[in-house]
Amino acid sequence: MFGETSQQGSVLVRLDRERAQAFAKFTRDHLQKPINILIDGEVSATRVIRDPVVSGSFPISGLASAKAADALSARLASGRSVLTVAPAD
Repeated sequence: MFGETSQQGSVLVRLDRERAQAFAKFTRDHLQKPINILIDGEVSATRVIRDPVVSGSFPISGLASAKAADALSARLASGRSVLTVAPAD
């Protein structure tokens, strides 16, 4: 995905049922706190959880370009990259 006004790429992450339930609990437990979104162990973004994420999907925005978003999407879909979340210190 690419934001025409922001000129930044984004990826919509969709979780399976088990991971969606775990992520919903994680976001409920960390409301109003910053969390890190890590790709292959490196912080990709830090966000503050404003509401629990119970839908099983969320965007990773602020990527440099549509090309970067497409590359990340392909790596995540293929299993070549691993996405994790953790409380920010």
